[in-house]
Amino acid sequence: VNRTAPPKPKPAPLQPMGDILDSGVAVGQLEDLYVRLALYGRNGIGKTTLACQGKKPLALIAIDPAPTGGARSVMQMDGITVYRIAGRPLMDPKTKQTEKLWGSQKALAVAESLHNRFAKGQRPFETVVIDGITAWNAVILQEILGVSPNDMPAILQFGSIGQDQYRERAERIIRYNRPFLDLPCDVTIIAQERDHNPPKDENNRVMGSKLLRDADVNGAYMQSGSFFSLDVGDTPARWFQDNCDFVGQMYQDMEYKEHTTPPMKGPDGALMPAQTSMIPTGKRVRRLRTTYHPNYAARVRGDYKVIPEYIQAETPEEMYAALMQVVKGERTLLGHYPKKK
Repeated sequence: VNRTAPPKPKPAPLQPMGDILDSGVAVGQLEDLYVRLALYGRNGIGKTTLACQGKKPLALIAIDPAPTGGARSVMQMDGITVYRIAGRPLMDPKTKQTEKLWGSQKALAVAESLHNRFAKGQRPFETVVIDGITAWNAVILQEILGVSPNDMPAILQFGSIGQDQYRERAERIIRYNRPFLDLPCDVTIIAQERDHNPPKDENNRVMGSKLLRDADVNGAYMQSGSFFSLDVGDTPARWFQDNCDFVGQMYQDMEYKEHTTPPMKGPDGALMPAQTSMIPTGKRVRRLRTTYHPNYAARVRGDYKVIPEYIQAETPEEMYAALMQVVKGERTLLGHYPKKK
């Protein structure tokens, strides 16, 4: 006899009563139109090129000491408008005059103008990329100290900066980025990579890197090893992670191929089963981590069944397209999913 369980009754909808509870909506009716992506990794890993695969037209807010603002890697791509920002006045590429607005003031002016354009019904850009907040963090500290960018290396080396100034920098980087994350378009935040829980010696000085280590014997913290995330202060790093639905770490890893040895007879004549092992190919592959790891910040807010551990692709175009599949709630062929036991 085949027996089937009766269908579960659907919960009754909430009856309107003219109070604050009437403002709630069914979770399936929530609209999530725009992508908020925080992308971090080591220098030169390909973050800018990946971020600029977003919808066009795209605004690249290039905050970088390099003459091109770090945008050289995407100079051959169409549909990108770059706004260079530095801790010093730059030469306006159109007027050939020294700009009057620079640093954080220029960045905030760009954000204000974007909001004004959107408020007037225009869509000047479909994607805004801030590249990157690590360099912006340095500019903000320079502005707080009121010094030249040429003086910053010596100031940082000799530790003449107080905790109040670091706290003010953390507050500013959050306040300055809020207008960008409130824009009605896709926004990508780019940062360098930083260990927020580095190993320290008995004098509380940061020592060499060690990814995994024992937890604090006094239970002072839960993190039992290095924890890499966006290269800003601890509070801003947590703020960006909370305000971006998608946090990805770009990294390189060794490539391995699955190799299966066919069944063969052993010394005693018994048949030995096939053996499968992972063999390194000698190549390195580029990956985008998309799920939490004990040592790395990463996550995708969405259906857990479609979220891979990481995305591996040969080109930034393929990697970004695969990420957008996951964002839409689809599994991707370029994703690494844990095998079911």
